[in-house]
Amino acid sequence: PYTERGSAVGDERHAQHDGVIYALNRSFLIECKNEEGPVDVTAIAKLRFHLEGRPPGTMGVLFSRMGFTDPATFYAQFASPLNVLLWSGQQLRFAVDRKKPVWV
Repeated sequence: PYTERGSAVGDERHAQHDGVIYALNRSFLIECKNEEGPVDVTAIAKLRFHLEGRPPGTMGVLFSRMGFTDPATFYAQFASPLNVLLWSGQQLRFAVDRKKPVWV
């Protein structure tokens, strides 16, 4: 994880991210959740907020071992712009088992 300072002069707020991936000429801001239950809409809203200050085309990827609540999935599908990808534990396991990126 890394921390970045706000861009405004004197802004002491910090945003901590789990990582960034550069692939397919795109940037992906990464957030990972390893919680007891499905992730709710709050995590998606926070990630979308952090994407607002990024260059156009930057996407967010939210990984959750336990999946997502129905409202979270609904929000991610219909919020505009569509800039957050959700990966559940099952989808992540599929990608790891293939031992190559899913988009190949």
